[in-house]
Amino acid sequence: MTQQTTASRQAQNIMIHDIPRPVFNIDGTNFPSPPIEAGIYALLCRKNGSMYVGSSTDLKTRLQTHFGKLRNGVHENYKLHQLHMQYPDEWAWILLEPIADLSATDILRLENGYIKSGLFDLNIDENPWVPMRKAKSATEKRATRVKPPKPARQVIAGVFALTCNATGEKLVVHSKDIATRRRSHFLDLERQRHISPRMQALYNEYGEDGFSLQVLELLDDPQARIDAAQRYYDSGEYSLTIRQATLTA
Repeated sequence: MTQQTTASRQAQNIMIHDIPRPVFNIDGTNFPSPPIEAGIYALLCRKNGSMYVGSSTDLKTRLQTHFGKLRNGVHENYKLHQLHMQYPDEWAWILLEPIADLSATDILRLENGYIKSGLFDLNIDENPWVPMRKAKSATEKRATRVKPPKPARQVIAGVFALTCNATGEKLVVHSKDIATRRRSHFLDLERQRHISPRMQALYNEYGEDGFSLQVLELLDDPQARIDAAQRYYDSGEYSLTIRQATLTA
């Protein structure tokens, strides 16, 4: 690159393909609002005149994305990343031409024409030992966010008792899902609406930690669970079970 070419690239107006193009300096995170919304643009390193060309239908957002990635060290273009690390405060952008009325094919053709001109050295990987870092596809990004499925919770059916550790008083219940039914009881107790007044009073005094759970029988058959719970209730040892309703799931 000649000294004259480098100097012209650092001017406020730059001649590219024999046409003067406006240059907008970038001051930290401040980006001058582009005069148009959609266009072909170039990123210019004012220190050495290297350039990168691209296109966007939202120039301001695209520029903010470029320099946000560069500042965070995660830009996909390795050469651009390396140059920004060396000269972080020596950058500007150039408006090459508008594209609002062009088709996607025409935009791509124009952008490729700029790249092939040889002026935009940051788009070309000339050193095989420093390859461009490939950006992850949308599918790959989604795959990295997918969490492995949680193992299925084991559901245990049967008859269980809740015992007040301080007094020894017990409640007997049958359920197709013991863990869920236990949570349901303590949710009712927390909301002060448990069907057993004595159970509610004990909970208010001792809290959830004042109770322990004992699985009395594992039974998958619904009728067998009902019969077993009734048998425990009839024994008279489960005084917190005040009526049949508290037995059920």
